[in-house]
Amino acid sequence: MQEPVLGPLRSYIQWTHEWVLEAVVGLSTEQLHHRSGPTSPPLAWYLWHLARSADRFQASFSPRGDGNSHEPANPNRDIWHVEGMAAKWKLDPAKLGILEAGTAMSHDDAAELAGQLDTIELMDYARRAFSAADQALASLTDANLLGDRTSIIEFQVDLHEGHHVVTEAPGDPTNHLADILFHFSHTSRHLGMIEALRSTFQMDGTVTI
Repeated sequence: MQEPVLGPLRSYIQWTHEWVLEAVVGLSTEQLHHRSGPTSPPLAWYLWHLARSADRFQASFSPRGDGNSHEPANPNRDIWHVEGMAAKWKLDPAKLGILEAGTAMSHDDAAELAGQLDTIELMDYARRAFSAADQALASLTDANLLGDRTSIIEFQVDLHEGHHVVTEAPGDPTNHLADILFHFSHTSRHLGMIEALRSTFQMDGTVTI
């Protein structure tokens, strides 16, 4: 039987991930890298930022896959850090924002990053990160949703002697449901931005009809 709370949430989050990909598939590299204004990041940046967010989200769940809230989140288990993607893509981690995920990046750094991203590699990373996030949600049940945990946003990744070190920043405890809703809200918000930017290319904005 479908979980009455988590079941619909899983579906909507999976659909939102699919809509993000649908919104950018078929766009040219020029369109993905286009900057429509001085404070508007390119579409490639939005896709990268959402992939990074989904990647950190999926890494925040128990590696045993059982939704156990007592096992600490480990952002160092995300695809990005495990595969050393910043180095592989020759990106400067210091310019990638908080947690190397895009938050608080300057507008110019966001535009520069978009121009450095290979379209095929970026799409592959986004698909894998979204798929991993969908699989992480499959490990939970409604009974797990209100278990205490430290929010994924209360962690930071620092470079120490050439290695990424994860430290827990001071913050209030939360629960799985709160983090799931934050991820859904955040992804939906940026999907709307992507749809708006599509319309500047004389394309249909919405990808849901």
